[in-house]
Amino acid sequence: MSILAGKAVWLVGLVLLCVGLVVGLGLGSTIDDADAAKKKELKTLWAVVNTDGSALRAKGVTTTTLKADDPGNYIIDFNRDVSKCASTATIEGGLAGEISTFKNASDPNGVRVVTYNSQASFENKPFTLLVNC
Repeated sequence: MSILAGKAVWLVGLVLLCVGLVVGLGLGSTIDDADAAKKKELKTLWAVVNTDGSALRAKGVTTTTLKADDPGNYIIDFNRDVSKCASTATIEGGLAGEISTFKNASDPNGVRVVTYNSQASFENKPFTLLVNC
């Protein structure tokens, strides 16, 4: 009888340890995520830009510029360094074409966006830009 009782205690201890690990891992990732969200440098900056280069709506944007002598080339400047951030852009309004984003080598606060038509020629197009830091 004492051998069975010893095994039962051991089994209960093992179950409690496993439950504790599962709960700890679940809460640990939640706490880490909450701490990360509180950090000031974690932000999503964005801009909805018209064909003419003007900002329709934006967050964290200081200027938007369409290069006058270079169709389809836009510079979006933000209120902070975005050189180590990830950027994604999509063409607005269901228009056909292509879009690319680049780091602005001359300005760490800027992102260069280039839009093309379906024939891969530069063409001004409205777009949405997201920058995740």
